[in-house]
Formats: sequence, structure tokens, C-alpha cells
Amino acid sequence: MIDTDLNLANVRMQVKHLLEQEQPVDAIFAANDTIAIEVIQVLKRMNKRIPEDIAVVGFGDYYGSGFADPALTTIAVPNREIGKTAMSLLFSLMDKEPATWKPITRILDGELVVRQSSIKPEPMVSYISSYPGVYQMNSVHAREFSDDKKLKAI
Repeated sequence: MIDTDLNLANVRMQVKHLLEQEQPVDAIFAANDTIAIEVIQVLKRMNKRIPEDIAVVGFGDYYGSGFADPALTTIAVPNREIGKTAMSLLFSLMDKEPATWKPITRILDGELVVRQSSIKPEPMVSYISSYPGVYQMNSVHAREFSDDKKLKAI
């Protein structure tokens, strides 16, 4: 974990620091989507492939996160529910003396929105199907390749 002030200008330095660690980093979870998208840009300038070399995940599901390249995996925050809950808690405290207020915790569920910045591409298998007089090159995901398909060439 790296403590940062969320200043976009510091992202390059922080990413470089992470990549120089003795234990290799295979993913970065950013405090928000804006930082995560900047991390993707920094990694690309460092010739890192996302997600093959390093996965990136943000927080907030901001507008535009799905349009990043690659599209950003993120945690969607239930903003409407947060607002309703906050107002409900505020109204419940209005009739009470401030000296009697106690901290209240409500846990609201977010949603993991999986996109291309964290999905490693599946390995592909290439094979040639041959029939009398016909040769056909095929490529399929490795999970779709079965033993009954004879591997003749890669």
C-alpha cells in the first residue's frame, strides 16, 4: 500500500516505486477511477501491457471508466443509496441533543464491474483441420480445445 495525496502529478513516481519493489506487483488497486486511468497511462508509457503484465482496478465507476483503453475494472459505488442513508441518519439525529449523538455505521454493498483492465486474455490454440483436399487453420481459446481435435500445426 502506498499512502498518497491523490495528486495526479505524483502517480508516475508512485507507479515507478511500486514496480521497483523486490516482490513484483501484478495488480494496482487505485483509490479512485481518475487515479486508475492515470496509472494505466503511466504503465503504457513504461511499455507495460494491461492486464497481461499488470492489472489495474479503480473505485467509483466514474463516467468514462468504461471508455478508458483498456476499459477500467472498478468498484461501482451505490451513490443514490449513500445519499438516502445519509439523509435518513441526519433526520434521525435532528431531534436529539448533539451531546447524545453516537457514531453510526452503515455498510452498503458496492459492485465489482469487471472490464478489460483486469482480465488476462485466454491463451489461444491454433490447429489445422485437414480433410481430403481441404486444409483449414483454426484458432480457439485453449479451454475450447479438446483432445478429439488433432493438433497438426501451430
